[in-house]
Amino acid sequence: MRMFKMLLAAARGLLLAAVLASLAYGAASVFLLSAINNALRTLPEGRGRGVALFAAMALLMVLAQTTSSVLFMRLCQRTQANLRWYIFQRATSAPYRRVEQVVERRACRRCGDGAGRGRRPNRTTSRRRSTLKTWPA
Repeated sequence: MRMFKMLLAAARGLLLAAVLASLAYGAASVFLLSAINNALRTLPEGRGRGVALFAAMALLMVLAQTTSSVLFMRLCQRTQANLRWYIFQRATSAPYRRVEQVVERRACRRCGDGAGRGRRPNRTTSRRRSTLKTWPA
């Protein structure tokens, strides 16, 4: 939870700008559809104003979509960089003995060497095998 709050605080302005750009894109899409609908319902003589509105909404939609995509991409990259920095700081500030213990445990897990490490055999499978009923042949 601490990490999520840290990431949110680091990119609050960028997140807000990206959300606003997405909302502008959605609004421009709706207005573009309504402009198309109005152009189809009006007579050919009155379509001059509709063409200008259509062009303005299409331009706004393209700009808003591009801006939103760029901002969300930047937000993603900044979040990844902040997360890597956070992990780096946590790893470098950890006591060396604790790092050795964690690495040793993970290495033993990967190698499958559980002998002498305080692990017990899985007793549930041995009990389960003994209680299985055999089918008559």
